[in-house]
Amino acid sequence: MTTKTLYAAQVRDMHTAVHNLIIFPERPAALKALKEVHQTQCWPQHAGPARDVAEINFRAPPTEFKGHRLCIVNGKYKTPQGVPDPDGHPNSPTYGHLKLPHLN
Repeated sequence: MTTKTLYAAQVRDMHTAVHNLIIFPERPAALKALKEVHQTQCWPQHAGPARDVAEINFRAPPTEFKGHRLCIVNGKYKTPQGVPDPDGHPNSPTYGHLKLPHLN
């Protein structure tokens, strides 16, 4: 039985140094997210909808995710350093709460 392959961009949180995978169903979306993070040093906004986000141990990256093969696309692009967590800083009083952009 063949399982689907998922593709992930690995990023490092600037506040906690935790490594996360942004998981996509297609390789081009994962590569686009990784390139965007390198260019903007922000969480990707234009790569398309991610399937999931997972915190990982970067010394032993996973090869499977929820029963699917997992391919991390960083390769020559390396892991971007200092990407802000989209949830905010853990010491923030709003950490863990949904944040909506200001619509001015």
